[in-house]
Amino acid sequence: MRLKKIPLKLLRPGMRVVRCGSGAWQDPFVVLDRIIRGPEDIARLRREGIEAVYVAPDRALSPAARPTPSEDARGRTPAVPLAQEFHVARKIYSRALGHAARLMEDVRIGRPFDAAGTLGLARDISESAGRCPRASASMPMLKSLGRIHNHSVNVAFLASAFGRYLGLGREPVEHLAAAGLLHDIGKMLLSERILAKPGPLTEQEFAEVKRHPVEGCKLLGIKRCIKAPVLRAVLDHHEHADGSGYPQGKTEQDIEPLALVLAIADYFDALISDRPYLRPMTPNRALARMFGERGRYFQAELLERFVKFMGVYPVGSLVRLDSGRVAVVADLRSEATTLHPVLKVVFDRRLRPVRPETLDLSETAGRPGAPRITACLDPRAYNIEVGRLIA
Repeated sequence: MRLKKIPLKLLRPGMRVVRCGSGAWQDPFVVLDRIIRGPEDIARLRREGIEAVYVAPDRALSPAARPTPSEDARGRTPAVPLAQEFHVARKIYSRALGHAARLMEDVRIGRPFDAAGTLGLARDISESAGRCPRASASMPMLKSLGRIHNHSVNVAFLASAFGRYLGLGREPVEHLAAAGLLHDIGKMLLSERILAKPGPLTEQEFAEVKRHPVEGCKLLGIKRCIKAPVLRAVLDHHEHADGSGYPQGKTEQDIEPLALVLAIADYFDALISDRPYLRPMTPNRALARMFGERGRYFQAELLERFVKFMGVYPVGSLVRLDSGRVAVVADLRSEATTLHPVLKVVFDRRLRPVRPETLDLSETAGRPGAPRITACLDPRAYNIEVGRLIA
């Protein structure tokens, strides 16, 4: 199907808008696939900062094929507001950290581990993601210490939230949460010397690390309650779209589909986490780096959709405005407004606390003198706990 790019001012009711976006990392393509019903639809796109769209020549889309708000596959209409679900997700997150720490320690010392309890926890994580994906996706911003149990919980929350956004059903999202919690369980069979090494690994040490997906899959395969898609996702989470990954060097078409999602969540959290040998990146820089690897490490369209889901400035990011004031990203109204999130201004230019003020940058985008983000800050450098500022 050949698409035609037109400026928003030429958009008319009855036209079929297929996608928008420039394809750059700060503005990836996003599939809309909707009929413009009236001027209000055009006004909504304008408020979201969209300047041009790609339209289909057929101008027709069956009403039956259009998603209703309750069927929205991209998480634009969560069942509950982010501020409400954030507190629920945080309780689940705290419980998950304790469970994952016990799970990893049990595996490390050779004690039977609680697989059934892990699956129950995965169900709670996936249900929270179903109520509000962005609330779940903000959890890794609370604590990214690089420890295996912390990283596993972060990946579970990120992967299930992204899966929900992609429109996956209840069971696949539960599988993603379970695979996130368990994907690095094979690392607990490695020596502490390798796990805690502060510098680069030797070739031999890295060869041992590359065995952890296989060893983890073998360990989990003993538990009959863990289903095959979870095992395949654990096995394939370090495979790359171009075949350069491990342990089997699979290419995109042969990788377990859930592992393609899991790999994105795994890599993103690794980049923003404290690690013995690398300083953490801000979420903004991590997404930019990953966007440059699309089609190589990650399935290209899936990575673009992850950027749209998270936003150029993900929820929980600490940002500086052109006025010098500092704010935390509190929400993202739409996947079409990645550069214009909802902010909660919490500090003045000297990082002194101020009475919180909410700014929805999507409502002021394009206006003269509208506030804009100039930098993404690392809250750890300022000893700021963003979790208490989000909701």
